[in-house]
Amino acid sequence: EEQYQYLRLLEKYWIHGVDERGRSLRKETGNQVSYTLKYNPEEVSYDEFKRTLIEGQSTIRCCSVMPQTDASAYEYQPEEMISKHEYEVIRQAIQNEGSIKEDIGKEHVDCAGGACPTDFGTNSASEDKEAVA
Repeated sequence: EEQYQYLRLLEKYWIHGVDERGRSLRKETGNQVSYTLKYNPEEVSYDEFKRTLIEGQSTIRCCSVMPQTDASAYEYQPEEMISKHEYEVIRQAIQNEGSIKEDIGKEHVDCAGGACPTDFGTNSASEDKEAVA
């Protein structure tokens, strides 16, 4: 419920903006907040989850929902708790590397029918330019 309230406030004040009387300052833009609502299925019952979803989802433009579960269940978690030490190790690696490459399974980014602009057959943009030329 708190996350839905946060989204409603973001839409009201960040996307639309309001004056002192609460009137919208901007015309409709079609924009929306990109957000993944997180919940712990061990702390929230199915009935509570369902009720909150039914009540909250219709009060905002859009929201993805994802359970916070074992990190091995998904390749990407929207947020993952880490210790300060783990954070510092990651921060240091990013600063030292300059360029970090992720090990992402092709099945998560490949597009059906070859319509995706990603070319898994090349290693760099300069190779792509040479192939086109």
